[in-house]
Amino acid sequence: MTLEEMVDQTPPGETRTFNSGQTEGEERAGFYHIRSTYLHENQNLVWLNPPPLQARPRRQTINQPKRGVASGAPYDLEFTGDVSRLADFYNPGTVCFVSDRLLAILKAFDPDGVDAVAAPLKAGGRIVGFNAFMPARTLVAPDVQVSEISIAKRVEFGAPVAKVILPTTFRLNPDIDDGVHIFADLAEPKIYWSRALVEACKAGGIRGVSARTTYARSPDTIEM
Repeated sequence: MTLEEMVDQTPPGETRTFNSGQTEGEERAGFYHIRSTYLHENQNLVWLNPPPLQARPRRQTINQPKRGVASGAPYDLEFTGDVSRLADFYNPGTVCFVSDRLLAILKAFDPDGVDAVAAPLKAGGRIVGFNAFMPARTLVAPDVQVSEISIAKRVEFGAPVAKVILPTTFRLNPDIDDGVHIFADLAEPKIYWSRALVEACKAGGIRGVSARTTYARSPDTIEM
């Protein structure tokens, strides 16, 4: 059964759980869920001219199509904190903001996985090369054949809206191609990078990224 079929089989107003209690299956250790670190606070990076909510960039979900980062341009960004604490990665919402050097690493690993547009950042009286970024591709992260998945469906403004609920740890989709290093999850609003990409960022001195695996037996977290 696919994730879309699970959504279709859940009536509005109900929550249904699929694969309840299933734990069998091979774990795939090749990807990390990516977010900002607590040490580099998002509130210090301010998007001064965001468009109305209904027009802002957004990642694809089970309910709505993707709206790329170009829809938010031109970007006017300002860093209000101590410039010495400026990081390379900020994830304040559906659009991320990344430094030029981080973007170069992302493109080197997976050029087809990058949706980005220049977003110069004012910081400490100078302009720093920054970019609006989100994954260009959307895949289903969990292995839907063995991972416990709950679908909660409600009606908003006369239309059904589904929410996918995953456990904290789950097995990743074994069908994700080995050439993929960057993707957004269709099930949840999360970003994933490959182990090789995370390790390259760590080795390159990238700051502001927290990376965590999703599998249960040996979870791993890398802070930058």
